[in-house]
Amino acid sequence: MVELKTAELFAVAAELGGRHAGASPAEESALRHFALAAGTAYQVYDDCVDLFGSERVVGKSLGTDLATGKLTLPVIVLLERASPTDSAEVVGWLNQWSPDYLVGLHGLLESHDAMSECAHLIGNLLQKARTALEPLPQTGERKALESFTRFIASQTALLAR
Repeated sequence: MVELKTAELFAVAAELGGRHAGASPAEESALRHFALAAGTAYQVYDDCVDLFGSERVVGKSLGTDLATGKLTLPVIVLLERASPTDSAEVVGWLNQWSPDYLVGLHGLLESHDAMSECAHLIGNLLQKARTALEPLPQTGERKALESFTRFIASQTALLAR
């Protein structure tokens, strides 16, 4: 589901951008693979921001995924790791979400190390994205794409503190 959201938009934009710039089919494919991995990493990061970020720092309301019933990776990790009792409580919260449940949810996410698991996945996806760029020539544009992966990695590290 994550790849069908942001990642596919990233992939189409990168592929079409490459085509517009005269990229070869192999270069277009490299750009598409980069963007799928980077877009997936970004979506997981954004899902983590929604749960672990600070509204003051982010500048937007948080917890909106929960309020709209979206099950994101941090919550999935929690549900996989939690005891049956904790899982049942989380499912109950999700079924009739209230911001009052956020403190309890944060405690469970922290105790089950959900952010760390998500940060690990983001790191792997960003490495996959950088590897996808290897067939491309060393240009300013490639360096900008590599810089994007480093930026997401640094922002993820700030969340994981």
